[in-house]
Amino acid sequence: MTPQAFIAKWFAGGAADGLSERAGAQAHFIDLCRLLDVPEPADPDACCFERGLKKTGGASGWADVWKRGCFAWEYKAPGRDLAAALRQLMTYALALDNPPLLIVSDRQRIEIHTHFTGTPSECHVFELHDLLDARQRQRLRWAWTEPERFRPSRTTQDVTASAAARFAELAQRLTARGHDPQAVAHFLIQCLFCLFAEDAGLLPARLFERILDKSAAAPDKLAPRLAELFAAMRLGGDFLLEDIAWFNGGLFETIAPLPLSAEDAAILREAARMDWSQIEPSIFGTLFERGLDPAKRSQLGAHYTDPATIAKLIDPLIVQPLSREWAAARAVIEREMARYAAGGRGSHTARQAAQAAFLGYLERLKNFRVLDPACGSGNFLYLALRALKDLEHRANLDAEALGLERQLGIETSPANVLGIELNPYAAELARVTVWIGEIQWMMKHGYPIRRDPILARLDHIECRDALLAPDGGEAEWPEAHVILGNPPFLGDKKMRAELGDAYTERLRQTYAGRVPGGADLVTYWFEKARAAIEAGRASRAGLVATNSIRGGANRRVLDRILDSAKARSNNPGDHYGDLRHPGADPHPEGSGAAAGAGRGGGARHRPLAGGHGDPRLSGHPAGRAENRPHQVDDGGAGRPGGGDRGAGQAALTIFEAWSDEPWFNDGAAVRVSLVCFGRHDGPARLDGREVAAIHADLTAAQGQEAGLDLTRAVPLAENKGVAFQGPVLVGPFEIEGDVARAWLAAPNPHGRPNSDVLRPLTNGKDITARSRGLWVVDFAAMSEADASLYELPFEYVRQHVKPMRDNNRDASRRSRWWLHGRLGTDWRAATASLPRYIATTRVAKHRTFVWFPSVCWPSDAVVAIARADDATFGILHSRFHELWSLRLGTSLEDRPRYTPTTTFETFPFPPGLTPADTAHQQTETLADGARIPADLPPEARPGAEAIARAAHRLHTLREAWLNPPEWVQWQRTPEEEAAGFPSRPVPRPGFEAQLKARTLTHLYNQRPAWLAQAHEALDAAVAAAYGWADYTPAMPDEEILARLLALNRARRPSVIVPRRAQAYAHANASPPARRRTCGQAPPASRPSPPA
Repeated sequence: MTPQAFIAKWFAGGAADGLSERAGAQAHFIDLCRLLDVPEPADPDACCFERGLKKTGGASGWADVWKRGCFAWEYKAPGRDLAAALRQLMTYALALDNPPLLIVSDRQRIEIHTHFTGTPSECHVFELHDLLDARQRQRLRWAWTEPERFRPSRTTQDVTASAAARFAELAQRLTARGHDPQAVAHFLIQCLFCLFAEDAGLLPARLFERILDKSAAAPDKLAPRLAELFAAMRLGGDFLLEDIAWFNGGLFETIAPLPLSAEDAAILREAARMDWSQIEPSIFGTLFERGLDPAKRSQLGAHYTDPATIAKLIDPLIVQPLSREWAAARAVIEREMARYAAGGRGSHTARQAAQAAFLGYLERLKNFRVLDPACGSGNFLYLALRALKDLEHRANLDAEALGLERQLGIETSPANVLGIELNPYAAELARVTVWIGEIQWMMKHGYPIRRDPILARLDHIECRDALLAPDGGEAEWPEAHVILGNPPFLGDKKMRAELGDAYTERLRQTYAGRVPGGADLVTYWFEKARAAIEAGRASRAGLVATNSIRGGANRRVLDRILDSAKARSNNPGDHYGDLRHPGADPHPEGSGAAAGAGRGGGARHRPLAGGHGDPRLSGHPAGRAENRPHQVDDGGAGRPGGGDRGAGQAALTIFEAWSDEPWFNDGAAVRVSLVCFGRHDGPARLDGREVAAIHADLTAAQGQEAGLDLTRAVPLAENKGVAFQGPVLVGPFEIEGDVARAWLAAPNPHGRPNSDVLRPLTNGKDITARSRGLWVVDFAAMSEADASLYELPFEYVRQHVKPMRDNNRDASRRSRWWLHGRLGTDWRAATASLPRYIATTRVAKHRTFVWFPSVCWPSDAVVAIARADDATFGILHSRFHELWSLRLGTSLEDRPRYTPTTTFETFPFPPGLTPADTAHQQTETLADGARIPADLPPEARPGAEAIARAAHRLHTLREAWLNPPEWVQWQRTPEEEAAGFPSRPVPRPGFEAQLKARTLTHLYNQRPAWLAQAHEALDAAVAAAYGWADYTPAMPDEEILARLLALNRARRPSVIVPRRAQAYAHANASPPARRRTCGQAPPASRPSPPA
């Protein structure tokens, strides 16, 4: 067909002008296919007419024409409303597999509306005469052949980021002129909502933009005019001869527009020209909060967490359980509608039963409540609401397809989501995020927007503390079916600095016995959610935490979740994971007797009503209990905590988790764990795969590994008092090496050398990279008078450390300013007789161990092990201990953390070589220079020798690679040598750059063949010491861990310390009256410089 013939047939008054809407639709489309040379509809699964169903009343289905993966097309007769046709396609887009293009036509005009996920919708119009142009015909042909060509170049996230940037600039200008930041934020939030309402068609077209244009020449009139507009939106009424809808919602209760300069108005006018109807609610609040809150403005431009990541919580908490409920209800509807279609006696009752199942599910959704008790700017709330509305929409489409009448509106609403947020900027933005998200969803799916008022009040998104009530007691949370959110990430050490001493103490006192004192702030949300589920005030919870929740004190809140069933059946003071302290409340929230009694947190919250009334069930047979199908009875679904079958009996479990995921917190990249827990009787999923169970350390039990729960590992008495975190300095006690060496030669009034109080300092970088060459001033436990006799070091500390210590909250640290914050008394005693010790950095990509002379001081970034024998070194550096430390330790971002308690004290050493067996610390040197513990029993000696030789060789090879003799010369001053300090590797001229690259991190990143072979030899020797004759490098990690756990559990009840070790332990129980001076140290383990 030629373009001329097509136009002649279909123009107004043409040959086909008199055809009916249905007849004209198919004839027009067939002619169009012939014009564009594309296939005509012929396959119901690929491209067909009248895709969908026969609606009640005889009208035909969802779209006049449909092509899979390309478009849905709806026709209207010439001159009819194409907007109504578009709304119909939007309503049924989900049932039509969400085609990327929604096309409407009245036969003389074709509109292509893009419908790509995550992009703003664009409209491409083709008038009849445009088809004379070959280029326009090719563009239209793309709808059949290449719909991706219509994808908008900008995403909704791009649009939102641009809008946020404009408002951030405006906020900065207003606050710089002295306006209150909260007043600035409130005014700009009102403005941005007006821009959205204007572009969404809720305000007259270009109304806000016209106000800005009219005030351009007189910016002083802009604020009064905006005040009039806001007042009209608050109550509804007239403004500039335009009818203004009633918005209400609380957003316009406070009306105080700020005066804007001409430059301010120009920025706002530029922002008004954007399409605000397309902003993305899932990131809207985060981006605008950064712009409006002065404390977060530095995060502008930083990354944010995408909705797909948040869906990893929302899907298992909301979508999947409610989808299963709908599947059950749908099965009832299908069965009853089949009975109805068969006719005969009881058919009318069958239809009523089907309708009851449908309405019962809708009632379930309407009353479903989701609480985010750290809701921030509302992205979790919006995504939860969107999920509920999607579920309701799907149920409507399915019910209609099964022969029932779908509801005309959508009952899920902002009333479904509850929030608590302390930051007032974020709390107000959370409400706006939910409002905008609600309106956008309704428009996108073709449903009418609620009116009178347009904005329901969102007082249930509260601005208050989620943990403590104003009276200092525990804050109460409203009841909800699901609790989810992203509580603040604040480590134990930073809580006092960020929250203050008084608040931190009150928080820890209130939750004593439930949250360990050393736990991070996020763990308090986990405990409160657990208690709410235990008390029947919620069914499930899903929260985000840093991945450190998998271990240490943080993990105890996950232990409590899994121990909840045990706590109900056993003595509450006698189960693993109970944290009750003497004097603590015997009935904390959720523990039984006092559950739900509250601790002063204000009025008790109840589930909120639907928000807009629900006349559907009045007088309807479905409203009677006897007509509700038992298959979809939720066991009390209208009551939070009662929506899961068997919830009253099922124990709490972690049923879905992502153990180590990338996340963005306040603009910074972190590693997090996503944890879903509650009453659940289905399979568990960890990191996207089904498992038998999830343990508290977020590892899996699967199949025969179901018993491998490493959280059952306990500290062993035989390992105590051997591994230490380096002492905490609390102040700039560090000095450069050149300064220290100069001080070594300086005299003192009492005749003692400064080597008494100076030591080389070792931190994590010194282990994983090259040594920084720093030293530390260390007065041990000296009095101020004694310390002052070391003239230069003392004066340095007085000038550099004392000013900082004068402001320290700790009175002892203020008064004893010349001493380290933690003296490391136990560490000093443990190494008093050792020539060297084993060290590893607390946080590192690779778990490596090194030797340091005992005169070197470990920083708090180092874990030091008080042993000098190569056998202990080799055991620690084996594959077996590395695996154990990785699984029982925690992480900082993506780097494993090593701790004396969870990773060292729980590790079962080979028999005969435990720290208790080597507590005497004496060594014996073998012929090749390797050292083993002295006086070993005959059965332990062969294993010790094999391990020591392999470990000694590993260390020797590694040192030769790190410091090649051709590149390095070893140096020390006479004063260093006299004091027993080790030699230092100094690069030979011309080799500085090459030596700088020789680090342990680089070595283990490359893992050359010689290194791999040295480690394999060491692993074989250690395996033999365990008696594992079947060990090969191919042995699975899980098998190794299972054997180690069995050893740990077998040694758990007690440990028999050899008498020889007891004697040495007793002899070294008290530290010497005066610590050994550096001059008395044994020879250093570093090689001496060549003669």
